[in-house]
Amino acid sequence: MREIKFRAWDGEKMRFPNLINTSHSRSLTCYTIDRFEPAHFDADNLMQFTGFLDKNGNEIYHGDVVRVSDWFGTPVVGEVIWDDMRGVWMAKDQKHNDKEYLHELIKRDSFVIIGNIYENPELLNND
Repeated sequence: MREIKFRAWDGEKMRFPNLINTSHSRSLTCYTIDRFEPAHFDADNLMQFTGFLDKNGNEIYHGDVVRVSDWFGTPVVGEVIWDDMRGVWMAKDQKHNDKEYLHELIKRDSFVIIGNIYENPELLNND
């Protein structure tokens, strides 16, 4: 069984809440160890732990940006997303609009987190 945990972007840094109050429709109140007063977040800024680790042992969360080599050895950058239709975590290649199963990517030695969509949005700019 995987551990259920979340992190949230507060507009300045990532927070790792210990308690989340979801009594409001789109606004969440999070209570964290490093902050005694409650912090308020938009529900869209809450990211769930996938249960997977990258090759360096870092926890992978929804919204992380990952780099992996495709089947031809070409480096690919993608965003970790939940695919509702398939019911699985995926890494979405923004450039080609391709998706790959996260559990399949974990098997490749080159899989690594390089950032996240809040602190490093420029990583997804595939010009």
